[in-house]
Amino acid sequence: MSAMRVALGLLLSTLVACGSAPVVVKSPARMQAELAHRNALQAIRDGRIESAAVEWHSALLAYQSIDDWQGQGMARLGLAQIQSRLGDQRAAELVLAPMLASTAFSAEHQTQAALQMAQLLQVNDTVRAAEYLRMAKLSCASPCRFEVQILNLQAKMALRAGDLELAISSAQQALVLSASNTCLSDLIGTRGSIRYLQHK
Repeated sequence: MSAMRVALGLLLSTLVACGSAPVVVKSPARMQAELAHRNALQAIRDGRIESAAVEWHSALLAYQSIDDWQGQGMARLGLAQIQSRLGDQRAAELVLAPMLASTAFSAEHQTQAALQMAQLLQVNDTVRAAEYLRMAKLSCASPCRFEVQILNLQAKMALRAGDLELAISSAQQALVLSASNTCLSDLIGTRGSIRYLQHK
């Protein structure tokens, strides 16, 4: 009887062991990248812009060291956005440019990079800004998550160029889409970063 109990106990322990989820061991570089990523998001929430730039740069280097292109894309977009807010347009352009030259980055990230480039250049280089805006439109999957932002920028650029008809139609389309959109487009990047960290 006791032998049967021992055998049953061994069988149950084996079943429990088989049913347990495997423990995922993260590399030090992965942990460093995710920590810097979280720190960057927290710095943005706290309004510590310079700190956010430092953390995004650290996250980018760490993601590069482990060939994580999704992480690199988010870090580049976040870093360029902060650099733009700090008034360093040239640095932001240099951070975004590789995303538009490599298919290793996702189409969504390339759309965001093209849109950010257009936003950076809309005042000082309207020709290049228009080209990047066109790239953003072409690369954005249907339905386009960034259509409101694209239309808003198109309206601004058209107004600046004196094309009132295009400016009005673009603004009206953006208003209609905004009213029907349940997501806040400004939070897309942050939410994507949080989801990414949660699933790694």
